[in-house]
Amino acid sequence: GVRLTVEIPGGTRVLEAERLFLTVGKRPETRGLGLAAAGITLGPGGFPTVSDRMETSVPGIFAVGDLARPPMIAHKAYREGILAAEAVAGRPTRWSHQAMPMVIYTEPELASVGLTREQAEASGLQVREVRFPYAALGRAHANRVTEGFVKLVAEEETGRLLGCHAAGYASGEFIGEVALALEMGATVRDLAETIHPHPTFSELLQEVAFLWLGEPLHVSQSMAHVRRSG
Repeated sequence: GVRLTVEIPGGTRVLEAERLFLTVGKRPETRGLGLAAAGITLGPGGFPTVSDRMETSVPGIFAVGDLARPPMIAHKAYREGILAAEAVAGRPTRWSHQAMPMVIYTEPELASVGLTREQAEASGLQVREVRFPYAALGRAHANRVTEGFVKLVAEEETGRLLGCHAAGYASGEFIGEVALALEMGATVRDLAETIHPHPTFSELLQEVAFLWLGEPLHVSQSMAHVRRSG
C-alpha cells in the first residue's frame, strides 16, 4: 500500500491507499505538424492561439480539441469541432466557456461547472455558496451511497447561478442540468422551482437551490454550510 501525509488547516492527515496516481498534466503533441512554418502562433504550453471561432492566427486554419487549449476532454472537443465547422460554413457561432462541465470519473465522482466561490469573488462579485449533503437525499439512502455533497454558487443580490460543484455518486449525470441553466442565465429560484423526478439524484440540485434560498425542504438551515463574500 501507499501512505500519504497531507497538510490541512489545523494540522496534517495521513491517507492510506493501494496505489498513488500522479496526474502530471498533458501537453499538445505538435511535433512534425509544421505549425511554425505555417506561421501559426503558439501560446503558453505549446497550444496554438485560437479565436472564439477556433481559428488560429493564420486565417483558414482551425484547431480544436486537445490541440487547441485546455481542458483536454472529449465533450469540449466535440463542441469545438462543431464550432469550427459552423465557422467554415459562414454561420454565426456562440459558445460560453463558463458552461463547460467537468467530471472526474473516480469513486465517488467529482463534477463541476461554472465558477467556484473564489473565482467569482476574484472577479468582483458578491456571492453566496451553500452545500447540501447526499446523506439528506432519499435516493442516496436507497442506493447506499450517502457520502458526498453538492455546492451551489450564486450572486448574492440577484440569485444568478454562477457555478455548481459536487462530490458524490452519479454527480456527473446531473451536472449537465446546471450547464444548461448557466447557458440560459437562470437563477437559483429557477432551479428550485423546476420539478425534478422523485426519487432521483437530480433532486440534489433542487434541494441545494431551496437551501440557498433559505427555504430548505429536508434539512435544517443549520446544515447549509453557508459561505458569503466579505
